[in-house]
Amino acid sequence: MDQFDRLPPEARRWIAAAALPWSAQSVRRLWDRLHRETGGDLATILARLDAAERRMLMRDDRTADIVRLSCYCQDNGVYQWGATPSPSRLHIGAGATSNEPSEG
Repeated sequence: MDQFDRLPPEARRWIAAAALPWSAQSVRRLWDRLHRETGGDLATILARLDAAERRMLMRDDRTADIVRLSCYCQDNGVYQWGATPSPSRLHIGAGATSNEPSEG
């Protein structure tokens, strides 16, 4: 917790909103390198942190499995779990328990 408390406030907020369980040490190393490379440009640092996380998510096969299991699409009135829908037919239903589209 001490390492987390020593991070810049922006880095702490980024970790809190991150999809992956980043360690304070990992974020500190990445933050320091990005700070040097960008001259401290906060918007660029945050964008590059987001990009790093996206790359890690893309590499993680388990994430792809979760997305396939939690997405379904409608084709001719039939909802199919694990299908690869077009973006206009995509419904995210992480906690869905039926073959009906999630509300809202």
